[in-house]
Amino acid sequence: MAPGSVSLLAIFFPLAAWLLYNWWDQPLDPQAQALLEQAPEAVPAVENLFLALLAFPIEGDEPAHERGAAALAAYERLRAAGTPPKTYADALERLTARFDEEGIAPCNGGNRDGAYSCIARSRAQRPALEALFVQVTPLVLRYRELHSYPRYADPRALMPDSPMSDGSALRIALLHLSGLAFAIDDGALDGALDALLRSAAIWRHVLNARDVSLVDKMIASRALAAHTLFASELLRSDLPLQVPHYAVLEALLTPLSDAERSLGGSLAQEFRVQSRLWAELARPESPIVRKEFADIPSWGYRLLFKQNDNINRSYRDLQALLGMEAKGCADIAVQAGQRTDTDEDPGLPWYDYIYNPLGRTLQSISTPSYLEYFGRQCNLLALQRMVGLQLELRRRDATPESFAEQMQSLGARYGDPNTGKPFGYDAAAGTLSFEVIGNGKEFLSPLALRKL
Repeated sequence: MAPGSVSLLAIFFPLAAWLLYNWWDQPLDPQAQALLEQAPEAVPAVENLFLALLAFPIEGDEPAHERGAAALAAYERLRAAGTPPKTYADALERLTARFDEEGIAPCNGGNRDGAYSCIARSRAQRPALEALFVQVTPLVLRYRELHSYPRYADPRALMPDSPMSDGSALRIALLHLSGLAFAIDDGALDGALDALLRSAAIWRHVLNARDVSLVDKMIASRALAAHTLFASELLRSDLPLQVPHYAVLEALLTPLSDAERSLGGSLAQEFRVQSRLWAELARPESPIVRKEFADIPSWGYRLLFKQNDNINRSYRDLQALLGMEAKGCADIAVQAGQRTDTDEDPGLPWYDYIYNPLGRTLQSISTPSYLEYFGRQCNLLALQRMVGLQLELRRRDATPESFAEQMQSLGARYGDPNTGKPFGYDAAAGTLSFEVIGNGKEFLSPLALRKL
């Protein structure tokens, strides 16, 4: 055989093998298929907090759930017609509420300086805050009405470009905390504590939901952290707290349940969004594909991208994440500690790209690490337990001299979930701290105990 023929065969057979290998897509994993087909929880519109939050910034006098349902239906109609608007308010051709906290440092959920001094900072800014309250009074009233919605279920078939929450309800919640601080200063401690508990319950409904986007879950987590920090500042104050007050604060500080902490429902939503993206990218005639891969003919593109393989891989990633979460916060803290800002995903070995090369390449560069989100939930749980310990120390009238002994007597009930050990205690400074997961500034300030 001529040398040229040998060379041609050396090229032909591997190429033919690759073509045959990539001719067919894999069958879809039955469990992945079941998750894709899982229907959202059925919640009556009149009870659904999701609809009320969706409608929160949109102008209108109808009940919040009716306004939210109308906005969602209008958006889906326009999407089906191929002209999705940027926001749900645009779908109804209505305006949204706008306000500006410029020049004001509102309460926060532990992600900025001053997290443990919401009440003190509110007092210092009372004239400016009261002027802002006049502007946002309709939104504050809307916020108080959210408590009447006892359940939360997001019914959307989310797409990568679906509108997300604009955060206005969270911003009003943080301003609402300043209003509660003023009420306490004006002598209405009982009413303010009841309102604080009702406000926190709004966000716990979101956290407890199965059908909730990751964005909305993180917003709710941030809001509940702000309420927890508010409670911590009350416990550090000289207010004459009585048994009923402790009962309300203890209810507020109930540690996250497994459902509230878990990102399982949110990650399932993420999986569905990814799967819809893979379905869109699997179509050679898709506008996205035509724009990015215009030079690849349709038959060639089908060899390079396999929808089911990508969906199956996304499902396996989901199961791996849920397995990581199930091990608990201490294990998540260890994994987070092993990562650095310069760590890069090593990706797949080269031979894994022989099959579905384009699909696997796109998946490897578009799948985020969710470790930081697990860490945020664990940090919130640790904060709740730490402020719960602060409450118990104050209820026992503990003094700086007895703090260490009292904490030891309380045992593991108030331990740091991120380490499985007691909270850090600095006797000289009189502060508590926990092991913060992640590289952000979240909750890095120690919690100061009340000094009698």
